[in-house]
Parts: sequence; structure tokens; C-alpha cells
Amino acid sequence: MVLETYALFVVFVIVSVRHLFLGIDCSVMSRLDKSRDLWRISPEHLLIIFIIALIIAIILLYLTHFQPVLGPIIGALISVIAVLSNDLAKYYSSTSTLRLSLGIGGENDSGLDVEVFNPTRRVSAMIINDGNTIIRDVKASLTIKVKKGNEEKYHLGDVLLRRAQFDDYKKKYSSIENLLNSYNCQNYLVNEINPHVIGETLPWALPEKIIPRPAVYFPRRIRRERIKELIACKDEDKINLFNLLEITCKSIKEVLDKWLSDELPMPWFFTDYQHITSISPGQRNRLLIFDYVKLSEDEYLVMPYSEYGGEGISDPSLRPYRACLRITKDTELMLEVTVHGEGSRNPPLKFNLCIDFDKLNQLEKAIQCGDYDQLLQALNKLKCQGQKWVMKPL
Repeated sequence: MVLETYALFVVFVIVSVRHLFLGIDCSVMSRLDKSRDLWRISPEHLLIIFIIALIIAIILLYLTHFQPVLGPIIGALISVIAVLSNDLAKYYSSTSTLRLSLGIGGENDSGLDVEVFNPTRRVSAMIINDGNTIIRDVKASLTIKVKKGNEEKYHLGDVLLRRAQFDDYKKKYSSIENLLNSYNCQNYLVNEINPHVIGETLPWALPEKIIPRPAVYFPRRIRRERIKELIACKDEDKINLFNLLEITCKSIKEVLDKWLSDELPMPWFFTDYQHITSISPGQRNRLLIFDYVKLSEDEYLVMPYSEYGGEGISDPSLRPYRACLRITKDTELMLEVTVHGEGSRNPPLKFNLCIDFDKLNQLEKAIQCGDYDQLLQALNKLKCQGQKWVMKPL
């Protein structure tokens, strides 16, 4: 009777451990992953530890002369190990891993890319799905910390370019006048009183589940000459108006010259959120992180993206930046990017960027000289080298 009770107790412990393992949902796994640097716990480690513990238990039982119950116990152990192995196989067959990669391989493959526009440059990250399962509803978040000397803080007040300073900067730096006049800059989202970016969403270049948002107003203008260019016809061509009147294209342009002002208001009817996507196995998607522009030999302007996305070709929609941040020689921005989706393995993909004046200078020089290898090296240096991100409570 004692032996039977002992055997039932051991089986109960085994089944409890199995249920504990199977009960590890995403939230619990997330908590385990947050402490992985300390404990290095993973499903594989749990299974290995469990098997070792069982072997030790069997040896102890044998040494204590409980041979009669070894058969049922070993059978139960083999069953539990088989179930755990099956659950582990299901976990890996139904999930995929996200990775940062341009696809060129080698130590210079930082996964970061830069696109050159005038006057801005766009820095983005290429996220690849390394598994065999599509990852849906992939979202990315951004947290920014400012470092000046030995002081690190989340409050961006010291580096934020406030709207009241726009006129001074337009006079000082004529090359960015159009940029500062754009509503994407003037309507940046961060609050001027308490500016911070903590866990805010980033947009994708190829989003899915786009969420429209009405924005009916007239902030943008189109020139009269541009309207005439959009009328795709030659001066001698005739246009039939409602089958009642034929008029030449030249006459239409003359009417426009006479009756239209130099600039006309052009409305926005909607904008949209572009922060959700899906990534198929083996495919990449571009995650937009920030734009930057060189103001002078002493200052850069960095503009992180928001969930509204980046302005595309002939895109009339409002795409406000998250903030407009000034970087000088004594300032460093530390960016933490986290990417996760339905079907992605824990822990989520995380990478840190340390942006300072010297690194942006090196990147700008690589762009100007057109050396691809030098450009890859400059992009690789944007990633924090040997620095560990420590998230301190606010």
C-alpha cells in the first residue's frame, strides 16, 4: 500500500509538471523570455532538465529498493516525455523566427538600409521571416532615450525642435524650408509639454490591414502650372464636353490662366495607419524607422516615423512624423525597436540603435562618395556596439 501510494504521488508530480509546461501561454513565455538573460530558460532547456530530473529520480528509487514500482513509473515517464516532445514539435512547426537581415550575408549585413532623397535620408530595417509559417499582424514599437554626457533620460525636451523655432530654423537653414513647411513636420505627434517616445508604433513600407482615418481639410496647395501639366493633351487637340461643345486643349489652358490663381488648395480626404503587416516564409518587409537631414557641420535633424507611415511618390495623405529631434556633437539618441507578431517565436526580435553626430556624419560621407562597402559599414555602426539597453522605470 505504501509503494502504491508513493507511485501515485510520483505520477501526480509528473502530470502536474506536464500541465505546468502545457500551461505556459504567450504571456507566461513572455515573462520567461524577459528573464532569459538571467536564467537562460527555453522550452528545450525545460525538456532536458525534466529528463535529467527523471533519470535521477529513477536511480534514487532503484537505490532505495523500490524496484516493484519502477515499471509503472518508467512507463509514465516515457509517456510524459513523448507528450512533451510532441508539444515542443508542434510549437516549432507552428511558429517562425523574425530576423534582421538585408540578405547579403557577412558581418556587414546589419539589416539596416538607407534611402537617399532630397534633402532627407530614410533609415529602415529589413525584417525577414526565417521559418516555414506566415507571421501575421506583425507590429513594431519604438522607444527613444536621450544621452548627454553620463545622463540618460526618456524626456526629449532638450532635443525637441519646437514649432516656435521653425521660423528661426528656416531662416538659418534655407535647404530645409520646404521640409519644415510640410504638414508632416508641423503636425508631429509628440507632445511639446511632456515629449517622450516610449513603446510607440512604427510603420511598414508594405502594410496590411490599413486603417483609414478621415482628414478633410485644405492644408496643401497645387500650382496652376502643375494643373496644366496634368491635362494630358496637345494644344490642337479637341475635347468634347458632354457631347454639346468641342473645345481645344489650348482654349482650356487659356481659361485656366485667366481665371485660376497661382496656387489652389488641394484637400486631403483621408489618411491611414500603416503599422500592421504580415510576413510570409522567406520574405522580407521594410520597417521605417527615421528620416534625417544634415543642417550644418554641427547639427542634424532626426525625425522618427509614426504609425501614419512614410510619404510615398505623389502621396497627398498626411504622414506626420513622431517628432523632430536635434542631434549635436554632445547628444546621442538611443533607439530600442521591438518586433513581434502572431506566430513569431519568443522572445520578440529586438535591436538597439545608438545615433550620434559622428555616426550620421560617417553615413553621410559614405552616401556622398558612393562606396557600397563603406555605406554598409556606416549602417552597421548605427547599431549599439557593446552597450546593453537598460529599461528603467519612469
